[in-house]
Amino acid sequence: HWSFVLMGLHLGLHLPLLTAKLSPKKRIILSAVLCALGAAGLFFFLRNGICKYLFFKVPFAFLDYEKAAALVFAENLLSLLFFVFFAMQMAKLFKRAASPKEKQLKK
Repeated sequence: HWSFVLMGLHLGLHLPLLTAKLSPKKRIILSAVLCALGAAGLFFFLRNGICKYLFFKVPFAFLDYEKAAALVFAENLLSLLFFVFFAMQMAKLFKRAASPKEKQLKK
């Protein structure tokens, strides 16, 4: 489960570079869509109790065989998109925070 979280964070750190050539309007739309999907992903992440798996509060991984496989896949994808959105926003925040310091160093 930790690799799932780290994979989402890693993808989110690279997403601003992959979308750099998009127009600002398209980037805003992409961020809004990722925000909405990420909110749904956070809901599923918490509802499915993934935190219990991350911190070893559950002795074994439980698979719900009563759910359709496509539904489980969609919930996991949405959970991944939450971490993608989170890392993307953090990367933007850190880049903005570093920008004034870089300008001072160039002077």
